[in-house]
Amino acid sequence: MILEQRKRLILAAVAGLAGLSAGLASMDDWRTWMMWRYGGSFGIKDPQFHRDVSFFAWDYPAYRLMLGFGFTAIIFSILLSAAVHYLFGAIRVQTPGPKITMSARRHLTILVFIFIVLKALAYWLDRYGIVFSNRGKVTGASYTDVNASLPAKTILVLDGDPHRCRRTGQYVAQERAAAAIGFGVLLVLSILNQRHLPGDRAAVLGEANASDKEAPYIKRNITATRQGYDVISNAPQTPNGTVNTSPTT
Repeated sequence: MILEQRKRLILAAVAGLAGLSAGLASMDDWRTWMMWRYGGSFGIKDPQFHRDVSFFAWDYPAYRLMLGFGFTAIIFSILLSAAVHYLFGAIRVQTPGPKITMSARRHLTILVFIFIVLKALAYWLDRYGIVFSNRGKVTGASYTDVNASLPAKTILVLDGDPHRCRRTGQYVAQERAAAAIGFGVLLVLSILNQRHLPGDRAAVLGEANASDKEAPYIKRNITATRQGYDVISNAPQTPNGTVNTSPTT
């Protein structure tokens, strides 16, 4: 009864505390935001995804930051909503009959749907993260990353497709078991993607084929390094390249 009378005050206090915590947690990330907001183009495209290198320098870290903030917010919302529904009787664990009201189930289903959509976006963004991989002989996308990790992440994106999630969400509103199955499938695919598929692919290749397979990707790293340090190597008299020491703007 006391909770019912002070419901708005309690919810306002919790929301204010959540906002303050989120602001304090993101306070040190202002550089990432400013570089994303005002960063310019490099004029050089990545050989794997054919995007300007500025995407990986400015956009990618900002998108990761936004997704992290979104995951924190939605997980907090799910936990808080479940607690509020329990306190106000929408979730009844110890009583006979239905354990959760339809309105509470729909509310939590929408939140879970948003979580799955964010997870699909995270897998989509993880595809671009392979350019930072240290799995190969050099930093950057290796043969295993491109031919094992990248397809696996694409499958996970399709598994979290919003249209499929919407249809699943309509069914979950009636059957709670579907939610457990969906989360189970997503979890298993995620574990396989992160730990087993790339390693299994590398094991099948073996050391004998590794050098040949990795050669084009090592060449990409060398090219990117030369571009980063402005090394010019097209002169026959300087096969090892020369460094451009003229001031840049």
